[in-house]
Amino acid sequence: MEDIFWTDSKVVLGYIANETRRFHIFVGNRVQQIQEHTSPDQWHYVDTKSNPADHASRGLNPQGLQKSSWLTGPAFLWEDKSCWPVNEANKVFSLSEGDPEVKNKVALATSTDTSFASLVNRLKYFSDYHRAKKAVAWCLLYIQKLKERVKSRKPICLDEPAPKIIQTRSTSQEASTKKVTLQP
Repeated sequence: MEDIFWTDSKVVLGYIANETRRFHIFVGNRVQQIQEHTSPDQWHYVDTKSNPADHASRGLNPQGLQKSSWLTGPAFLWEDKSCWPVNEANKVFSLSEGDPEVKNKVALATSTDTSFASLVNRLKYFSDYHRAKKAVAWCLLYIQKLKERVKSRKPICLDEPAPKIIQTRSTSQEASTKKVTLQP
């Protein structure tokens, strides 16, 4: 026995038949469940006037529901299948561009600039000398930790207090070079 499903929404038929567009989470999950358990050719369109599911939502009282097709279904279902309305589900209902349930396509393009800023230009990003000095200290500490990690194969831990830079003055024998040391 074949299961047949009916809906009065051409939008829903378009969602069920869709295989390319993506939906927002709530609708996407429901459409996925329907697609996993049924096939689009099992779905048929019924016009709103013949849809008995709408009777209860139109404010009919219990006596009105008993007299309506709400319990028995539309009259054409009691006839031979050849007398049923033409299955519009075989039509491909396209999703509208402004449908709020369809996720927008997003394309990102990135480019890289292979030129590197000079050290002087990089230091200009800092608001004062102290901040630049602190950033350089962090970089040197990170390089040191990476080298230690390569040697010992331990994970990097930067939970230590910020390093301090101590500059020693150059002596006459050292010419104009300066020695930079890190202290944790």
